[in-house]
Amino acid sequence: MEKAKAKEPSLEDCLKLLRGESDEQRLVGLLLVTKFVKGDDLDAVRKVFDAIGFQFTNRLINTSEAGQSGKARAEQRSYLHLALSILAAFCRVPELASLDETISKVPVLLQTLANKDHEAATHDCFEALLLIATASEKGLMSIAVPVALPVVAHRLSSSPSGLAHLSPREASWTVLAVRLLHCLLTRIAAENAVREYAQNLALVILPVARQLCDKQDISKFEALAVLYSLLVSDISMPVRVAIGTSPISPEWAALARTGLGQILHSRVAIEQKHIVLELAQAIVEVVSDTWLVGPMVLPGEKVLSPPDRFFLLIVETLRVESAVLLNEVARSSFDPGQEPRTTDGSSVKERRLMSCFALLESVINIVTNQEDEDKNMNESSLQRIDETVLQKTLKVLDEVVGLVIELLEDAQARNQNEGEILVACVRIASRYLAEAPSAHRERCLRLLGFMLAVTSKVNERSFAVMQFMLPFLTQITLSVDGCTALVACNGHKKLASYLAWTVHNQIPGAMVDGCDVLLNILSKKDEIAGISAGEFASVLPPLAASAGETQSSYLLGVLRFVISRS
Repeated sequence: MEKAKAKEPSLEDCLKLLRGESDEQRLVGLLLVTKFVKGDDLDAVRKVFDAIGFQFTNRLINTSEAGQSGKARAEQRSYLHLALSILAAFCRVPELASLDETISKVPVLLQTLANKDHEAATHDCFEALLLIATASEKGLMSIAVPVALPVVAHRLSSSPSGLAHLSPREASWTVLAVRLLHCLLTRIAAENAVREYAQNLALVILPVARQLCDKQDISKFEALAVLYSLLVSDISMPVRVAIGTSPISPEWAALARTGLGQILHSRVAIEQKHIVLELAQAIVEVVSDTWLVGPMVLPGEKVLSPPDRFFLLIVETLRVESAVLLNEVARSSFDPGQEPRTTDGSSVKERRLMSCFALLESVINIVTNQEDEDKNMNESSLQRIDETVLQKTLKVLDEVVGLVIELLEDAQARNQNEGEILVACVRIASRYLAEAPSAHRERCLRLLGFMLAVTSKVNERSFAVMQFMLPFLTQITLSVDGCTALVACNGHKKLASYLAWTVHNQIPGAMVDGCDVLLNILSKKDEIAGISAGEFASVLPPLAASAGETQSSYLLGVLRFVISRS
């Protein structure tokens, strides 16, 4: 006769054991009940809690390992891990997670996480801490940042190098750790004390970027939010500085590129796209422009994509979002009060537009460097961009700059020439036009006087935008009509004032660019109406002094030419 199968214990069987009179019965009940409380059956969790409360689990948690060794120490460790597993299950019920008794376990949870001997309890500790932090404000406050942050950072930074090689439980604790980190970052922002944690936060950049790259669910966007806090938000600057001094693998930037590229490649909300763009801009500032050109792996693909695929995704996203933002910012700028302002007086849309402009400037730099290297037949350190992609990029740049010029024309018509957005518009337009001087030429020559008159609320100097415009002015003054347009709006006088200031303050790049424009104008003086060499007299004393001090052959040559044309 076939032997009958042993009956599987039910939850009720476990509860009877938990209510037993001896510790042995309760311990067996706890070991059995873990199989019933691993899922989302909160009713089962509540029944287990009603059966044992905290009393028996407290006894297991409070059992010290001190003085134990060998088998006894391992047994005590197992009891602790069992108790923490049950505690984590209790925390899945928000009312239980917010109890004072539960919150009092935070120090034990952190101590266990900090001890490398308790690797097996890592998931349960992170789960319990996260649920306590999210169940109540008191719970969040109990997780003291100075203690918790180094522990979480160390655990994350020492996590295995690839989520694909982890067990489901190991992979899930890294996700829980990133969520808990996000909770702690809200505390740091509130306390405004990020500098003391900057080194710890820099250490988590790599594992968070890995999660952004490897995960294809909601945890990808949780990693995105954490990276945004670390690299973009108001607390980011100390972290950026710490990245440069911390032993972080440069792999983080490549992982971030893949993760951001995957998001842009998918259908996501506009809000997420702007977060990606702002984060991309921040990474460019930390790494370099060249980060925009590099391989990535898209979901479902096993091979690396071409190095210009991410670059093109960024360019196409900038094309769409810059157009929308320019339209919205123009409306709000010319009709104040439409959008709430932040503490620094800017709007969210303005901040995002500034980020788009910064990325567009990086795109211009990449295209320019690529073309320069092609002309000089140099072996490029920048990965190659396909000619088709290059042409699409140039078309996008021309389109966006056309919209920027349209905003400047609108501002001119309304006699509004002050503000950081207008300064940024002049900067990005000038940067592009310096490389493509024939683009929008007639419109720009008509706008020249207005562009030179744009002022910043932060920088009170009357020639605040001149520093951005010099390369563009150098290009247009190569022809007589450009010189005539500059003189007609008295731009040559502003140039003289600015050049005198740069020479006096020894600002090499601006000084050379300014001298180039001056030489272009003076070489065509006889063909330009309404110009007098005496209008450049203010440049002579500082130019002579600087040339005498530095013995610069270039400055001496400029000085002789200016004098000869006077």
